[in-house]
Amino acid sequence: MTLLLVGLVGTVKLIDVGSASEGDARAREGATNLARELLEDAHDTAYKQIGASGWFTPVMQNLDPGAPHTVTTPSGNSVQTSVTRRSVAYTAKVSWCSVDDSKDGYGTHSGSITWCSDSGTTGLTDPQPEDFKRVTATITYSVNGNSKTVTQTVTFSATGGIVAQTVSSLCPKTPPLSTPACTPPYTITDSTQTDQTFTAAANGAADMKFSVNGVEVTSGVTNNNDGTWDFDWTVAAVVDGTYTIGATAVDAIGDRSQTKTIQIRVARGAPLTAQNVTGGYNYVNPTGVGNGGQLVVELQWDSNPEGSVTGYEVLRGVTTVCGGQNNLANSCIDTSPPTSGTTAYTVKTWYQDANNNAQSVTTTYSVTAPPVIPTQYWWQNAQTISQTNCAAPVTSGGRRDLVSSYSPGSVATWTNSANGNTSVGCVAPFTSTVSMNGGFNNITFSGYFKNTNSSPCNLQVELYLNGSLMLIGNGYFFSPSNLVIPANTTAFTQISENLTSYSTTFVSGDQLSVSIIGFNTNGGGVKCTNTTMNYNNSTNPLTITLPLTSAEPVGPNKPTGLAVTANADGTRTLTWTAPTSSSIIPAPDFYRIYRDGTATSNRVDTTDAINTTVATASSAGATTLTVASATGYAAGQTVLVGTGSTQDAMTISSVSGNTLTFTAGMTYAHSATPPNPDPVVMRAVSWTDLNAGGTSHTYRVTSVSPKLAESSFAGPVTG
Repeated sequence: MTLLLVGLVGTVKLIDVGSASEGDARAREGATNLARELLEDAHDTAYKQIGASGWFTPVMQNLDPGAPHTVTTPSGNSVQTSVTRRSVAYTAKVSWCSVDDSKDGYGTHSGSITWCSDSGTTGLTDPQPEDFKRVTATITYSVNGNSKTVTQTVTFSATGGIVAQTVSSLCPKTPPLSTPACTPPYTITDSTQTDQTFTAAANGAADMKFSVNGVEVTSGVTNNNDGTWDFDWTVAAVVDGTYTIGATAVDAIGDRSQTKTIQIRVARGAPLTAQNVTGGYNYVNPTGVGNGGQLVVELQWDSNPEGSVTGYEVLRGVTTVCGGQNNLANSCIDTSPPTSGTTAYTVKTWYQDANNNAQSVTTTYSVTAPPVIPTQYWWQNAQTISQTNCAAPVTSGGRRDLVSSYSPGSVATWTNSANGNTSVGCVAPFTSTVSMNGGFNNITFSGYFKNTNSSPCNLQVELYLNGSLMLIGNGYFFSPSNLVIPANTTAFTQISENLTSYSTTFVSGDQLSVSIIGFNTNGGGVKCTNTTMNYNNSTNPLTITLPLTSAEPVGPNKPTGLAVTANADGTRTLTWTAPTSSSIIPAPDFYRIYRDGTATSNRVDTTDAINTTVATASSAGATTLTVASATGYAAGQTVLVGTGSTQDAMTISSVSGNTLTFTAGMTYAHSATPPNPDPVVMRAVSWTDLNAGGTSHTYRVTSVSPKLAESSFAGPVTG
């Protein structure tokens, strides 16, 4: 029974507390509504009548309910009455005073007028000093024996409009940030400080709104109930920079004053160094030296979040190649980079410290020039080269020698002495990606031979890749059937031929070899016995010239299907299809739009090319694929999954988390094995030119790799 009684008493107390809280809120709401009602009535009064004898007495007498009410005059500039609403007894007092605004100077203050407390200054420059009239409604009441007060104020102008209270001061409070207090400039330098409190004052305001950089805050504001408000700004996660703190007074009817602002510098330390620097050697369009392109080094990085950063500077050694202390561009093109080797670039981030001195932090980024690929090779009298991928074993009596891009040394000869003897020249394995251009008669083989036989000798020159015949050489495509060494050639004579190649690309580790096959008998008694070739000789060399070029920097393939649409609002929308990629040709990381020309000043980088990778291995026929990140992917998009001959072009039907569901099954399985999981690249992309100005423009689009290597142009299109 005792426990039950205690429980009931506790419940009753909870109900009492809840009821009291609800009653207090209801009473305050009634007081607020009564104050606004009185101020609205004051607003309906002619400006000249405000403050006149008995001007507000009728309003007070006729308040509902219980009119007429007895009205008293506590002072010469106030009237007061009592009214009961919703069982709460209120004492309503309305007072008034006049304001001499400083904007037009001060005037002589008549003793017959009650002047506001903030209008104590007089002068001789304002012949009509009664610029505004301020009316205040003060409502007092009692809840549970506790006295409560609600005060609201409105200021009226001579034109009849309402003038919100002016914010008279806005200052840092805790800590004050200056000595003496409220004296700019204000700077936060303490790296351990987590909060900064500001205080704003506005006599007679009903509320105060604070803002940071023009954005109104929704928390951290405290009404001190003395005409001042505090704002607590959390600065622990704020990056260094300059911030604008604003305060706006709000009157009882909701009218707002002009915003008073102060500047706060947050300078607690050095900013981050440039983040996510990327780049490398690239060709400024058009691509390639042969197409008129210029080999440059191109770098870019993320802009710093800190507002204290004033600029970026990029140096090659001690030479500034881009930017400066007051240049915020976050990209750089070095038009005169070294043509070989590795070069370290310094990206310097400039900022202002707490004393407004220019300081900087730096990071370095190294780039390696594309290798110079030789095109002419000499036979050397050496067998020191790795022959792992060289051509098939040489027949008895034959030779396997080095084919080098270096000039040969002393003279050497080799004589074909048996049927089918072979001389094989091995090129060093490639250490980077190399392209061989296709073309008619674009390979030249040349050497110095003598043939003491009475019959000509027919040789066959053939190219092998990693030990396999490439179908490039004598007898293939449009190449001649044989290299013919005439009979009775007793002195070394230069004999050359041209062979036809097809386009192909070699990767690091691939090895070419050149096989020279001599036949002792060849149809009708053609003889090669005692045919001698001269090599390892700088005067009479044995050489082959190949149409090789460096495939680095390797840019993506260009976009296809470029089209432009003129929109009704004057903008222009470009659409295209992303290019295919492979193990050699990278997928685009983003696209560059060129408007009305190909200069770098006319280009815009997009973020429409979205790349991710396979996160969970798939099987052939699967209709779903889990990727590392599905951000940016949506139903209806077409994506490329994988590379090369095992690439799938799939249309997304839905996205759930990081799982893409396709409209059909994939043809191939796709790997998620690090470090090179299969890529997944969004295929169809678009870009809208918001600055088209409603006029026609000519557009081109290129694909750009993660290292900033650029494709050739798609386009132009005009619209």
